[in-house]
Amino acid sequence: MRFLVILFLTAVMARAESAPEVIIAIQPLGEMKQERIDVARKGLEEAFGLKVEVLEAKAMPKEAWYEPRERYRAEKLLNFLNKETALKYRIVVGLTSKDISTTKGEHVDWGIFGLGELGGRACVVSTFRLGARGADEKKLRERLGKVAIHEVGHVKGLEHCPQKGCVMQDAESSIATVDAGNGKFWFFVRFCGERSSLLLGEPMAWMLMHGLDRKSLRPTAWTAIPLESYRC
Repeated sequence: MRFLVILFLTAVMARAESAPEVIIAIQPLGEMKQERIDVARKGLEEAFGLKVEVLEAKAMPKEAWYEPRERYRAEKLLNFLNKETALKYRIVVGLTSKDISTTKGEHVDWGIFGLGELGGRACVVSTFRLGARGADEKKLRERLGKVAIHEVGHVKGLEHCPQKGCVMQDAESSIATVDAGNGKFWFFVRFCGERSSLLLGEPMAWMLMHGLDRKSLRPTAWTAIPLESYRC
């Protein structure tokens, strides 16, 4: 067993050392307060352990405007970010103060906090709805940090998590869910093909900071948790 653990660690370290540096780009769209940009940058750096660069602001793309509801379609903003952001940035996060929406179930145009490509490259976060329930600037910034981490988690290939408090829990458009989150990753982890165990309080950042995602490792072990927590 000890030999297998050493072998696993060696393989992961080799994979991390050979992988190109993963850089997250923050792309402000339209006017954004610098203090809010800084909150998103710091939150992403702490959560993922990756380098974050803030790009020069760009105007909101006209092609994303949805006239019937007078707001911007999030999926079109993702297309814009993918097209307009230099390829050296593995992940790009659009930040805007404008209202954004997407199609959700039977709702053709549903207002959202953010949207991310699952296992893709781009995500977008809006502060428009983060001031709900009379939130002051401090509370809005706290929410912004959580939503930014959540959306980048999707880009890294992470699904919604059923555990209450996990930053990857589906907010279901409820700001109360965002407030209840602790900004950390808590996950059900598949191990040994068939068994599943609930690991509480174990951050996913170790895996993500090395540029690893669940496509890089087999389903038998796709999260980096303390080895003593593994069960077969």
